Amino acid sequence: MLQKTTPFSPEEILDMVCKDFNVDPADVTNGTNNKQVAQARRIAALLIDGNTDLKRRAIAAHVGFKNWGNISEAVAFARSLEQADVTIGPKIRQLRNKIHAGKEAATS
Repeated sequence: MLQKTTPFSPEEILDMVCKDFNVDPADVTNGTNNKQVAQARRIAALLIDGNTDLKRRAIAAHVGFKNWGNISEAVAFARSLEQADVTIGPKIRQLRNKIHAGKEAATS
């Protein structure tokens, strides 16, 4: 079975996303809700979910969701942005590649 571990912590993944989307990580984790912050929160949830073994409840705590049930929706929404949005999709793929490159460097 393939483990989804990464050398990056959920906080580091969140920081990468926030840097790329020009938002303050504190705004993401404290529940600030404007479009840019909400988008970064969803994308961070997608990347943490896809690259760590954390349960959804723990992911919710890392990205500022009060209700861990919202993670499935957030991940699905971010995945749809990755597929359909010509601006955000490449950013998500670039972040994922950066995470995977870090994982490969850590295992070699």
